[in-house]
Amino acid sequence: MHVDRRTPALLLAVLYVVCGVLCMASAIWPMHRDTPMGFLWFLAALGIGGGTAIWSLDQRLRGRVVHAAVAVASVLIAVLAWQSATAVGIVGLGPALIAVGLYAAHFFDLQVARLHALFLVALTTVGAVAAEPGRFAVAWAAIVVSVVALTEAQGRLARNLRTAAATDPLTGVANRRAWEAEAARHLARAARTGDR
Repeated sequence: MHVDRRTPALLLAVLYVVCGVLCMASAIWPMHRDTPMGFLWFLAALGIGGGTAIWSLDQRLRGRVVHAAVAVASVLIAVLAWQSATAVGIVGLGPALIAVGLYAAHFFDLQVARLHALFLVALTTVGAVAAEPGRFAVAWAAIVVSVVALTEAQGRLARNLRTAAATDPLTGVANRRAWEAEAARHLARAARTGDR
């Protein structure tokens, strides 16, 4: 399956910007008087600024940087859960968790996506438990199960689609698309390293 090299970075940029805008909206219209306004403004600036930086560097971003940006998003969501003033604020982070899990499942190998989802769920659960509000355990359990299940389903689907796009359905042998992609990878590596 051919994926434009810019697509993962551009979608990650959109994810960062959307999260930044949502943090800004939460700072403008807080749900509770104890809402950490300064922190939300900081996260809004970080999300919008980070998304803009990712967008501008899209073709120069390598795999490790994209992985690190997904891990940073997980950390920021966990800190936001920890700083939440209400149980609704904690549970309201569910869509962000699902978005990060689906992103990882779509663009990374299934094993790596599982590790990202595990890191995300573990870290945000620690952040949520460390927060002052209580009575969110049942809703949080549903979010955790949703993140894990959707990440797994999307990861398997993406893996199956990549395999189907790269192999001949009758023989199971790599098709022309797979050969061209492999040749492009080797030529790019040779150009970077100076090999012939």
